[in-house]
Amino acid sequence: MTSPSSILFDPNTLPQDLRAPIEALLRGDNLRLPILSGSISKLMATCNQDSPEMEEIAKLVSMDQSLAAHVLRLSNSAAYAPVNELVTIDDAVRRLGIRAIGDMAIGHMVLNGLADREDPVLKSLWRRAAVCGLYAYRVGSAIGMRGKASLLPGLLMDVGRPLALGFLKDTEKLIGQEIDSDTKLFLADQMHTELGLKLVEEWSLPKEIAGAIRYHDCYDRAEEFKTEAMIANLASVLTTWALQPEEIEQESLMELQIVGDLELDEWHMSQLMANTEEVLRTAAAFE
Repeated sequence: MTSPSSILFDPNTLPQDLRAPIEALLRGDNLRLPILSGSISKLMATCNQDSPEMEEIAKLVSMDQSLAAHVLRLSNSAAYAPVNELVTIDDAVRRLGIRAIGDMAIGHMVLNGLADREDPVLKSLWRRAAVCGLYAYRVGSAIGMRGKASLLPGLLMDVGRPLALGFLKDTEKLIGQEIDSDTKLFLADQMHTELGLKLVEEWSLPKEIAGAIRYHDCYDRAEEFKTEAMIANLASVLTTWALQPEEIEQESLMELQIVGDLELDEWHMSQLMANTEEVLRTAAAFE
């Protein structure tokens, strides 16, 4: 079980020579996060209405050409098992569903805001975040959330890692030297929770997403939104299993505490672990 100190960023875990500049950027006014555009903000607000209209959602998606292309690409991806390729936004919105559209818009804005998107390390971290989002959706569906299942507990739990790489580029400018790759990955792991929470706050995203990010690795400490934190926890485990199968044996997954706490039986877990390649192909479509 993770200790309380790991819930949020602890500067004492940083290398001594990087501690002061990183704290200065992280706590100061110069922290650069992806900017939420007006059109995506309006789309999110519309998706969160009690009875949003499909036609209005499609219209708002169409206003952002980049998002429209993203939505069409995902609606035709393996996860949605398309019989026929969709070519209109209206059809894509109906296939994906309103909640998924809102989730995808958020993920799309984060990706667009990342520095140096072609950096192989960043692409690897983003791919992990996308896979984690897809598993969060699967876990939510498996525990009966149905129309309320969301990508966000997994996607935003891990998105702090690629955000950290852009942050570390600013740190390099501040100290006037490069940070080696292994140290960058270590720092991304140390800071991803805090950066994810800052993005949720900056974009005024739902509180349950903040709960999932904050307590994903110590969900038993969550006073509220525990279910979302549990979903994020299992999504993270399944992501590691899918991307690094040598790290976790499939047979050991059923023995995990989180599986019992979510009351998932062997059938549900077999469904969650089915079609791994489909999940990975769909995650690639998020790019």
